Order: sequence, then structure tokens, then C-alpha cells
Amino acid sequence: MNIKVLYDNDNGVSFKDYLRKLGVVNPDEYLKLNTIEDDLNYDNIELAVETLYQYKTREITILADTDGDGYTSASMLYSFLTELGYKCNYILHDKNPKSHGLDDSQVLNILKSKEPSLLIVPDAGTSDENPCKKLRELGWEIIILDHHKPLNENNYAIIVNNQMSEMVVNKSASGCLVTWHFMHLIDADVSNKFISYVAISIISDSMSFLTNENITFIYHGLKNMHPNIKRLIDSVQGDYKPVSFSFGGFNPKCNSTIRLGTIEDKKSLFELMCGLNDNVDEVSKIIKHYHSQQNVDANNLIENNITILNENSNVLLCKLDCKTPLTGLVANKLMGKTGKSVLIVHDREDGNSEGSARSPINLREILNNSGLFNYNSGHDHSFGTSYKTEDEAKLLEYFDNYDFPSPCYTVFSDTWNVKDIDQFGDLSMLWGNDLIDPLYYQKLVINTQNIDVIGESQTTIRFKNNDNVTFIKFYCTHEWIDNLKSHDKVVIEVIGRGKWNEWRGNKYPQFIIDRMEYREPTFEDLFLN
Repeated sequence: MNIKVLYDNDNGVSFKDYLRKLGVVNPDEYLKLNTIEDDLNYDNIELAVETLYQYKTREITILADTDGDGYTSASMLYSFLTELGYKCNYILHDKNPKSHGLDDSQVLNILKSKEPSLLIVPDAGTSDENPCKKLRELGWEIIILDHHKPLNENNYAIIVNNQMSEMVVNKSASGCLVTWHFMHLIDADVSNKFISYVAISIISDSMSFLTNENITFIYHGLKNMHPNIKRLIDSVQGDYKPVSFSFGGFNPKCNSTIRLGTIEDKKSLFELMCGLNDNVDEVSKIIKHYHSQQNVDANNLIENNITILNENSNVLLCKLDCKTPLTGLVANKLMGKTGKSVLIVHDREDGNSEGSARSPINLREILNNSGLFNYNSGHDHSFGTSYKTEDEAKLLEYFDNYDFPSPCYTVFSDTWNVKDIDQFGDLSMLWGNDLIDPLYYQKLVINTQNIDVIGESQTTIRFKNNDNVTFIKFYCTHEWIDNLKSHDKVVIEVIGRGKWNEWRGNKYPQFIIDRMEYREPTFEDLFLN
């Protein structure tokens, strides 16, 4: 296991010291939790606002992109504009739930059937030059409020984008945060009601918690939940901690509905987020249903519909024999299972293969530099991908021969004991994405007969170290557990965090494992414990 240790000795380390190690330049300023960038740092934002004002008496169309950031951005903007008296309608992706922005023939056909007016595309559209050109020729004006890096020029829309604005400091803003700045320039007081949408989008889109502006929205947004979404969130998770939104909470449940839902169910979710309906119980059942279905469908795809073309490579190229909106989820599951970068694609009729990539390393830039892809678009570790199917042999050769860097996991220290639990007190309302509560590395030799398999689904393992501290790992596959238990004795390397487990009035220390690798011990390993 390749690790980067922040502290050889963690005694006396302050939270500010930790922030500096993570890359926060000025922890004092960061912890004021009051950084909001100047709206005018964004190129074209004044032009976008002036354009909007011209449509005060005409209907405005808002296109919601196909993920949590897209739905929070679009529903927030819809609610804001209608509160100010604008007449709005919305479009949701339906038949092509993996498409983004204007790269969707169904969306274009809907727009072509409408009276040309103003189209606003939050969280997408920056590189959609050809669709924007076609719509402009029909008489549409287009405002794009986005945070994705451009792949090409697009002179047919007014683009407000943090990546394209030299004066913007926060390059980790979500699409919803870019949209909020547009709103804030229009009406600061009304826009401030919607900061919870921005907080949720930052979590959903895995944006950095280490920028001053993002952590400001996280901290204040989660404390001031907008009534449009508060009751729905309360129905699917127990608190407003960032980790609760990520793991089994509001964000993955919404994303599963956006991927798999019928257009009627998507509308129910989106309209509730806009404040257009109050069907909380119904929508709660809908998003829980699709989240459950998504996990079943993803596991079935892995078992029955995927062929791994290069099992011995550090970057796995996997072919699907069907089209599915779950390629990203399946890629993420396979990455977790194998510890490797994963591309999952299906062949299209136009001679291209496309799908999703997930990686523990910064893979997107490497693949873009290979010259073998049509595009790798999105974030550095999570992106859409496409290549010419006829180039697949070249691609496999490239994966076999390229010296990809090994994943490197940053840990607070490579020593741990019970006193390290809650070292900085309760900061659970701040922990998330890359501002994580301290992780520790441990290396142990364990007799596998002392490893218990527990839980109703038998996917949790538990064992104790020599200090009688319980180590526990959730969400293991049966195959992985069977392989682990087939050895008599193993060297286990783990990364995780200490927690208190309260049971019947007593507190017990536990080490919750985030990542675990094991191997047969060497002679030297026998002296570890």
C-alpha cells in the first residue's frame, strides 16, 4: 500500500496545522467561514444578467443536467426566478439519462418545437458549440452557468464559468455555486435563501472542501436548509452532516432517480425541489425505490453483462453488452473491488465506444494526452469517456505499456492508539470530500480464524488487535471475504479512523476501516506484532 504520512508524531498537532498540511494556505482566514467571492470576478456575468432582464415578460426555459449538481442548480434557479416574477419552464433529460447539457437530440427537438426565447443551462453546456449554434440560428439566446473545463470554443452562448474566468479564485466551485453567483448579482437577499442548495451540490459533485468559499457554503448552507427540500432530506437521512448526504442519503437517492426514473418520477422530484409540489411522502418513496433498484441493477450488470478485456492491467477496460445509465456507478463499484482504475464502455452504432471512467489517480489528463480518445470529459477522477472502437487494440496495448502511477493514500500518521479518537473534537459538520477526519495507517498480522464475518448480509468483517481494539470493515463482497478466509494467516494493511462505539451505556474504541489490503506474510512480517 502506497501511503503519504503527514505526521511522524501527531502529538500536539492542531487543527490549523492539519489544514496547512492539506493545502489550506491561510487557516485563520479559512476558519472565519465567511468567504464569498465577488460576483464580478466571473467573466460575462454582467452580460448574462443584462440579457436576463430583457426577458422579464417572456418565458424562460431552464435545462436541468443529469446529476445532483444539475438538479440543485436548475431547481434553485427556477425557484429564484419565479420568486422574482419571471415566467419559467423546465426541461429534464428523459430518454438519454447519461447525456449532459445540449448533447441530447430529444432536448434539442423539444427546444425546436418551442417559441425561441431565453435558454439557461446551469452546470453544463460550456463545450456544446454545435447545438448552441443550431439554437442560435433558430432565434434562441443561451446563458450557460457552468464549472466544467472547456473542450473547445463556443461563441454561440453567453458563458459564465469559473474555469474560464481568470479572476475567480475558487476553481472548485460546483455548477450550483456558479449559478448562485449569477443569482446573487441579480438579488442578493433572495439568493441568500438558497445557500443550502449550493452546499448540497458541493457534496454531491465531490467538490473540494478546502477552498474558503466552498467551506463557507457547506457550514452555513447545511445550517439553513431551504423549506423546499428540508422535509424530503429529513425523510431519507438522520442529520445534515456532509457524510450523511454522501453515503446512502439524499444525494445518491436523488442520483439514482435521475438515472433510472420515469419522466413522471423525475418531474415529481424536480418539482418538489422547486417548491411546485409538497408530495414529500410520495417522492421519498420514489427516490428510496430507485436507490434500491440501482444497487440490484449494478450488481447484475457486473455479474452478467461485463467483460474485462485486460484483467492484468492497472487500468481495466470493461465492455458492456448493453446500454445503461449506470456505467459510472458500476465503474465505481469495480474500482472499489479491484483497487484499479476502471473504464466501462459500450459500443455505439456510429463506430465509437463510450461510457464512464473512475480512478483513484488523476487519470483524465493522462488519457487525454494519449491521443487515443475522442474525449475524456468531466472531473479528474470521474469522467465520461469515448474512443473509436477500431482503436481498441491500440488502447489495450497502451494500457499494458504505460507506467501509470500507483494510487497514493494520504494518512495523518502511521501510528494510532485510542487517545487519537476525536483528536480535534467534534468537527463532523465540516468533514467531507478532501477535508477528512484524520485517517491512520496500521499494519498487522492476523490469523484469519480470528476474523468474524457478521451482519445480516454477511458483508462485514471484524477482528481485534493485540490491544483488544476492534477493527471493523463494512461492505465487503462475499468473494473478497472467501478469498481472505482461504489463508491461514495474513498481513493486513488498513487505512481508517478511530471511533467510539456506545453500547448499553458503555463506550468502546473501534477502528473503522476505509481501505484494506492483505497478503501472505513473509518471515520478517511475523515480528510485526
